[in-house]
Amino acid sequence: MFTLHAFVASAADVQPLEVLEPKLTGIFQGQHSAPPDVSSNTLPFKNTTRLLYRWPTWSFSVTCESGDEVAADAKFVAQESGVVFPGRLPVDRIRIVFAQDESCEFTNHMIWITDWLKEEIPSVVLYDETSKRLY
Repeated sequence: MFTLHAFVASAADVQPLEVLEPKLTGIFQGQHSAPPDVSSNTLPFKNTTRLLYRWPTWSFSVTCESGDEVAADAKFVAQESGVVFPGRLPVDRIRIVFAQDESCEFTNHMIWITDWLKEEIPSVVLYDETSKRLY
């Protein structure tokens, strides 16, 4: 499992799941893989909606989070990595959790999503919690 945190430093760049879903789905159109099955559900105990993108052998989920917990995580990331967030400490984030891809069949999908986030959201700071590195 690989989790990518996309901290959104500017309130003007925050996008709800309803806006993100067609944009993320569009990333995979015209690529050399089958399109994903896209659905949503609510995370237990958090009452937070998440998007689920599924292929027969791989999947990932997307949640949008906001508030003090995100700010605390952003502060931790700043201390660990030395990143200086532009403007303010982020209170908004998009969290993407990728399933294991041992065959590396979906590596390009992860790269496409990472590149899209950097291009689509000007104030985004991407952090991989496993390797503790910034993108």
